[in-house]
Amino acid sequence: LRPEEKKIRAKLKAKYPTLDEDQLINLIRGFERFTPEELDTGAKDVESWNKQYGKSIVYEPMSDAEKIFHEAFRETFHGTDKWGHPVQVINFAKIDYAKVGRVMKDKSTLVRIQSRKLLASAYMKYRISKCLGRRVR
Repeated sequence: LRPEEKKIRAKLKAKYPTLDEDQLINLIRGFERFTPEELDTGAKDVESWNKQYGKSIVYEPMSDAEKIFHEAFRETFHGTDKWGHPVQVINFAKIDYAKVGRVMKDKSTLVRIQSRKLLASAYMKYRISKCLGRRVR
């Protein structure tokens, strides 16, 4: 973290002690062009999400329903854009909507799948950028 980001992190950690380090860094970097009020709103939203679903949701072993979902709804990375960011591709014509429909029993299943997928995608984008020698903070 840059010195100014460390100051913001300290303020957020004091105000929202339940947020973990990854959440704090994602908030700071995701909201770096926003006002302090917008950053505060984002932190409140993350804290609310933690209370509703639990932080551990993204670290639990993958269920059979999730495995079927990922098999039916494939996403891939395909090269990089002109700035060096990895490009994520979804081929909607190849999605097996019947399979997806069978495993999507309730909102919590979708929340779990999307949360885990976003975390994995962020990690993969970071790794790809780093391997290509792109600026990674």
